[in-house]
Amino acid sequence: MIDAGSSNPAEQEAMQKEAGLAALKEFGVTQENSDLLTKTQDEIERAVYPSDRGRRLYGAVSHFANRDQIVAHFADEARYFSKYFQPGNADSQKPSWLDAFYAKGAILFELKFGQRLSEFCNQILKQYPDLGKEGKEISIFGLSGSGKSTALEALSTASSDVIAMDSDTIRYNLLAKLIADVELSHGTNLDEVRNSLMHNTISGPLYFAVNHIAKELKSRGYTIVRSSTMASEGADLTVYVEHPTVKPDELLLTGRDNQDNEIIEPVAKELYEVTQRRVQGPDNYNWAHLHTELDFRQMIPVTVQVPEKIHVNFVKKIHSYLQDHPEVVRITNPYSENAQAIQQNFTNQLRQLIS
Repeated sequence: MIDAGSSNPAEQEAMQKEAGLAALKEFGVTQENSDLLTKTQDEIERAVYPSDRGRRLYGAVSHFANRDQIVAHFADEARYFSKYFQPGNADSQKPSWLDAFYAKGAILFELKFGQRLSEFCNQILKQYPDLGKEGKEISIFGLSGSGKSTALEALSTASSDVIAMDSDTIRYNLLAKLIADVELSHGTNLDEVRNSLMHNTISGPLYFAVNHIAKELKSRGYTIVRSSTMASEGADLTVYVEHPTVKPDELLLTGRDNQDNEIIEPVAKELYEVTQRRVQGPDNYNWAHLHTELDFRQMIPVTVQVPEKIHVNFVKKIHSYLQDHPEVVRITNPYSENAQAIQQNFTNQLRQLIS
């Protein structure tokens, strides 16, 4: 048994690791169900998705030698993030897998980059002083090509207190350089970084951090506008940007995958072709000039080319969400080739919502 008052460094480290493992268990992560806690470095770095054997789950973990200390850190990490996120079933809307997704993400982030996720959050939050008032959080969602970027631009210019947080833009501005530096130094080629390692389980720490940061910035008085294909949970206002031509809620889906896919696949192909015309390659990020940007207001917009099969899933999910949430505010978006008219349409509707 370990003596709580022991001054023996080895015993202190063992105690701290036990505390970290106990905190991880509260998130549903144990040594029995997590590769990150038990596998060798080589096994972790070679691990692939069962459904896609050519796609690696984690990529390089440069700081694997510090795994025991990283596990020990998780008790402090859990306390830090508990301000806005607690594991367990208190939130009935939270998916059952989210606790473990976030906890494993925090471990992966430090294994990969040698920095605690909480420290990374604090570096970002330093950009934003407390405004001394209560803010709000707005979630904007919609299909690719619906005009979310235009809507986001309209909102972000409405006030200096508005912070636009586009999911793809954030991912690349925060993580692209970090991931590329680690992976390229381990012999990974840039194609794998762009096509796979930017979108694997690294999403766990990204979403954990962004959700915490958004809530903290709201508490500091900012209006947070989060833009993604799917709605963000817990927003004060959720806004659906209608696609000019594709109307997911008007599709006569049956709930049978085979039949529904036949209906959705032509729609997904249309969405993919539109994105393909906008983006050459996996993304339009400037990989020749890697830079980690911590200020959301200074981030360079990034667009990602979404595969057809992912568009199929998005159409299904949005169809289901709109049926389950008829109260969602909608931004009408009639087809137009006049970019100025589209911008003005969004500006008029969205500024009314903010005020």
